[in-house]
Amino acid sequence: RWRMLAVFPASFLRPAVQEVWDLEESVARDGLSQLVADYSLLLFDDDSQRHRLHDLMRDLALQLSGSEDPVLMAAQRRHAAHYRKILAEADRLYLAGGDSILQGLALFDRERRQIESGRAWAAAQAGQDDNAARLTSEYPDVGAYVLDVRLPARDMMRWRKDAAMAAHRLGERGPEGAHLSMLGTYMARVGETRKGIEYYERALPILREIGERGAEGLALGNLGNRYGELGEPRKAIEYLEQALDIAREIGDRRGEGNQLGNLGNRYGELGEPGRAIEYYDQALAIHREIGDRRGAGYHLFNMASELINLGQRAHALDLARESLRIREQIEDPLAEQVRAALARWEKEGG
Repeated sequence: RWRMLAVFPASFLRPAVQEVWDLEESVARDGLSQLVADYSLLLFDDDSQRHRLHDLMRDLALQLSGSEDPVLMAAQRRHAAHYRKILAEADRLYLAGGDSILQGLALFDRERRQIESGRAWAAAQAGQDDNAARLTSEYPDVGAYVLDVRLPARDMMRWRKDAAMAAHRLGERGPEGAHLSMLGTYMARVGETRKGIEYYERALPILREIGERGAEGLALGNLGNRYGELGEPRKAIEYLEQALDIAREIGDRRGEGNQLGNLGNRYGELGEPGRAIEYYDQALAIHREIGDRRGAGYHLFNMASELINLGQRAHALDLARESLRIREQIEDPLAEQVRAALARWEKEGG
């Protein structure tokens, strides 16, 4: 049991050990107590209630086991499955909105090293292990919103590439198409917009073939955003309107709000600030309704930008400050951009 704890790269809670050991709670608790008190092979922190192996002891445990040890492999599989559930819980909390957003992000931050380690192990085994392939495909989806806030685009490109290959190996067309679509988004974020469009165009026939309307709408919306970034707002609007229709058809309120906001962006690019603000206002109402503070923060800032263009500086500054407060609260990586724009607008007004 002590050697099996080498699957944990950082500190861990007792329920995780119970899963990795595949034991009842009382037996796992007693085993941990023995390792701490009787054998001094495990460290325990009273404040956090977390256990950990000293780095040297972890190295020793791995050496004693060997990389092909079937006991260690089984422990790693259960570790990856457990932290897939933890990631899903973090995302569930984030999507609940309100104060739960911060709880979800905090849960991810506490268990980030375990989550990344579990996914990496699954991806390395996906070529010869169906269970590992399924975990590899599921990881980026069950944590989609939290991961989008916390992980760099290049990391998410790797997660989605691995997931698309795993889904293809399993013959799961829907997840494969969804991963290809999201890969297009992350390609665009690192400046490879044209290549991103190629991934959307690969994904759409798959999603339409199997009737995945939600994922199809997401791909269409992303295509619209990419064409907007390439300076083709009219073409972008065509895709975004299709995406908006699908979101309303399937009752996806978050998706509806996102596409309304995207349409606002495109009309802003066309020099129609009044129409852009109408779309942002509709999007803001939806995201406030569902408790999506991050989405609300985006729309508030975009409305502020268009109000600046209309000369309504006082109102714009109020909205920008509200956007900044939200982004700082949820530790949004783009908060600094809002802060810089707000400082510039305040200086220009002064």
